[in-house]
Amino acid sequence: MKWGGGLGASIDKLNRGNIEEIEEFRHTIALVGITGGGKSSTANTLMCKGGGQKKDAATSLQTKKQELKLSVPGNRNRKFQVSGSLTSVTKAVSFRDYTYRQVPFRVIDTPGLADTNRPASEIEEELRSFTRVAKHGITAFLIVLPCGRITDQDEQTLAKIQEVFGPDMAKHAIVVFTNGLTKTNSIKTLMTRDVLLDEIDQLPSSHFLRKLIHDVGLRVIAVDNKLEPHKSISCQRLNQFVLDVDRQAPSRYDVNNVTQYLDKHTEVCETTGEVKWVSGSHHAEGGVKHTVDCRHSNHANEKGEEVFEVVCDKGSNLPAIFAELMKTVA
Repeated sequence: MKWGGGLGASIDKLNRGNIEEIEEFRHTIALVGITGGGKSSTANTLMCKGGGQKKDAATSLQTKKQELKLSVPGNRNRKFQVSGSLTSVTKAVSFRDYTYRQVPFRVIDTPGLADTNRPASEIEEELRSFTRVAKHGITAFLIVLPCGRITDQDEQTLAKIQEVFGPDMAKHAIVVFTNGLTKTNSIKTLMTRDVLLDEIDQLPSSHFLRKLIHDVGLRVIAVDNKLEPHKSISCQRLNQFVLDVDRQAPSRYDVNNVTQYLDKHTEVCETTGEVKWVSGSHHAEGGVKHTVDCRHSNHANEKGEEVFEVVCDKGSNLPAIFAELMKTVA
């Protein structure tokens, strides 16, 4: 198929008084994933940046100082900022509105939910901002991961994402593998879905990534955000995949799920005003007792035996509860 003059993608001009506003008919895509996994690059690929699209205006939501900035024609800073490092460049929720083949979209790039260098108050603020720019719901989540090994820390990040967005997220999610090129007879091509699933099936049945892929209904895709024509092909496939998810899902993901999670799992310290994460709490005489987030992982020890390990944040009362429970068992 010949595309004749580009991919039919353009960044939309915004003629709204409030740039957070969004039309109800516009499809909203949320990018989540691990730091350095390629979220911002994938966001640029979704808009077919470099694919011959019309260059108009873009918007960027910066919520750290509660300021809204509009990029106007002539401003070169139209792309999502990209970094391949282990430090998250996306420090605030940012979004762009664009049109692909006459279908309007909004793509939202999210900050790292498990960025240990950021205070809980910033992440909470960004998530609440996220709900405002996606108030009509999410058409599709793109869980962006690099091709290659997923570390224990990556698993913790993905588990946190699933926790924040809840079980309904899986009904609307697509797992996107970046740097998804393979070479056959010196020719580079994008990995097919069958090849990706074959590799996933080789993982142990208990492996986090294998379970994640099955949770999202085997919706996986490989993309390349650098080389042409693979980047243009990735743009076409990603946008079409989002439309396919929209047709299959009975409704959009409700962002009120995020608001409810934040209301339940964050609290403000009365003395310092600091926002803290709380995974669970119960009221008792003398105040409130909290169980701080704990994470688990499966790994092999030096003998090759599978080990289940739980690591709790400082201040968690879960180890003490477990110790008391073991005394009872003994």
